[in-house]
Amino acid sequence: MRAASLELLPISLPTFSINHQANGQQVIVYLRGNADSDVADTFALFLQQLHDVAVAAKVREVVFDSRELYFLTSSCIKSLVVAIKRLMAVDARLQYKIRFITTPALRWQERSFEVLTKIAPLLVSISPD
Repeated sequence: MRAASLELLPISLPTFSINHQANGQQVIVYLRGNADSDVADTFALFLQQLHDVAVAAKVREVVFDSRELYFLTSSCIKSLVVAIKRLMAVDARLQYKIRFITTPALRWQERSFEVLTKIAPLLVSISPD
């Protein structure tokens, strides 16, 4: 998979941004700022597009680097749940792993992302910074 094969546009809003980088069969998604209710629809759409592109490109891992993500509203967490369930519905040969990189400085991250690992423990994990 080449970076050019990932047809995802970065998102840059006043209080939130998403950028990504493709490295072989891994995509790193950088979440920055506050993912509040104002960005929930944009975030959900990005996750859907990311999934479609990742499956088509046969990505093996999607890493969400959340070390600069200061807030994540429940609507955005729900979008992550939907994304995980969408991944679980895909043929196992096309599934990819999801990993959240967290920072101990933002204690809510581990608690919130830990819940997501319970949905699909073989697919979703957390890596503290």
